[in-house]
Amino acid sequence: MTDQLDEREVVLYDDVPIGARWAGWLLLGIGGLVLTPAALVARYGWLLVVATPFLGCGVCLLQTRMRIAVDRRTLLVRVRYQLLRIGLSERRFTPSDLVGVEIQRVAGDELERDSDTWYIRLVFHSRAYTVGRYGEHLDALQARRDLVNQLSLLQATSIGSEEAQRRVEGQLHQAPDSPQSHYQLGLALMRTGDRAGARRAFQEALALSADRPVLARMVQQRIDELERS
Repeated sequence: MTDQLDEREVVLYDDVPIGARWAGWLLLGIGGLVLTPAALVARYGWLLVVATPFLGCGVCLLQTRMRIAVDRRTLLVRVRYQLLRIGLSERRFTPSDLVGVEIQRVAGDELERDSDTWYIRLVFHSRAYTVGRYGEHLDALQARRDLVNQLSLLQATSIGSEEAQRRVEGQLHQAPDSPQSHYQLGLALMRTGDRAGARRAFQEALALSADRPVLARMVQQRIDELERS
């Protein structure tokens, strides 16, 4: 997962699809480590012909990128696939299409083991996208929490500034040590023009987000924006 930010959208994922990465390396292994050596050793030229599609498909899969980005203003989610910068497909989802963020465990039995693999999936009504792979359950839980918080922050910034400020102040009354709430308050104050108040809120959020690296980078970027402008 990624937390890149620009003026118009937040990028949640921009990399080779996790499933395509595994399939690509598998195909390269079959074509390059099994069929090609067998053809050279046994002098069966036809095996090289068989190996070529495996190698070609493997390379193509490893060059495919999936980009999931959220529009800051409309909260429209765009999922785009590209191969060598050539667009393959694009799907768009509205905020109402989003079901949630789930953790999926891949294991051989029901008991949790150290060898288990944990996947983070962004789930919509029509389909789901895998945006993270982790070897530890705690790491997966933290990644899911960060992604949920990021989506919540985007939703908060899409509503009116005064309404957002009232909502966040109510959240801070219930949880004054929440770095996400302080960050949301800073965003709302920025939109109302209260730069000094926004700076104080961001600094408080930064002080409380030592164990939230994604959120800390987002907060620091906002502080830098206030300093530059």
